[in-house]
Amino acid sequence: MRKGWRAAFTDELDLAPFPSGVRRLTRVLCQLAFVTKGVAVVLVGGVVGWAAVTFDPTRASGLDGALRTIAGTSAGPWVLTAIAAGTAVYSVYCFARARHPVG
Repeated sequence: MRKGWRAAFTDELDLAPFPSGVRRLTRVLCQLAFVTKGVAVVLVGGVVGWAAVTFDPTRASGLDGALRTIAGTSAGPWVLTAIAAGTAVYSVYCFARARHPVG
């Protein structure tokens, strides 16, 4: 999440040949992607941590279990949609880095 929040990934991409609008859009989408990816990882850590605190290893069900737990809440569909959109947007960063890496 920190990498996205601070835009610390910009030194990994060579977007200089592109117009400023494309560079800005790519930067914003990559920031969103890193933050939502971080949220998903934090959710998994929370579920695993809760399983450790309660001494119930059956609750440590990984990302799938964390997402199912979220789906059961009232805001679940909205949160899952945001996580899915962020994960899909992460592909922008992956494609940009694959096509225009630094070095």
